[in-house]
Amino acid sequence: MGSLVSSIPRRVRQRIARELRAQRLIWLAPVAVVWVMMRQPIHLVQRADGVLVAAAIILLIASRPAGSLLIFLGVLPFHTFLFALLFRMGVPLAAVRPLAFWKELIILGLVLIKPS
Repeated sequence: MGSLVSSIPRRVRQRIARELRAQRLIWLAPVAVVWVMMRQPIHLVQRADGVLVAAAIILLIASRPAGSLLIFLGVLPFHTFLFALLFRMGVPLAAVRPLAFWKELIILGLVLIKPS
């Protein structure tokens, strides 16, 4: 076993060791998130969930700008009617109100596109 390790170049061994040290405590991240969430009022946890979902949507839009722009242009003329339909179907205001920011999320995602 010692000969196997010694056959790996020293630079590679140092890089592997450095990466393993950096990842040693990564398993604590979910534990820390749960601990923080349990200590916060529920409305702050819900707000944090919304921020995380919005960030994920923005990153997804930034990674696929052409499709996002097509969705934006195709749905924009009808969004008022779509929200009216959601209200008529009985979707609560607390669920519909955050959906109203879809336009801003798409624009923000398109602004954050990395130039090629």
